[in-house]
Amino acid sequence: LASDLRRVSREKIVLAELRETRSLAQDSLEESRENSFSCPNWQSAQEQLHSLYEQLSESYNELEEAVSDKLVVSREALDRWQKEASQVLAQITHLNSLSPSLA
Repeated sequence: LASDLRRVSREKIVLAELRETRSLAQDSLEESRENSFSCPNWQSAQEQLHSLYEQLSESYNELEEAVSDKLVVSREALDRWQKEASQVLAQITHLNSLSPSLA
């Protein structure tokens, strides 16, 4: 049974995680633009998410290029990119907690 299984590289797994997180962040940013709230922390949280989104997009493009060029990616770089994705997800959760309609 297990002889026909293929192993997916960690690079491709992290790339998929970054792609999904980037998509969630983009959706959250679009929704937050449509719903403006008077919460004092709202604007700050939205700006921080945008900054993290931009950073994540750069990381995604960097990893995508490395994977397509079949370059070896260090474990440290993959760990860093996964940490960036976690930070974006935490910021999305924080932004949602500030939104009365999403909390």
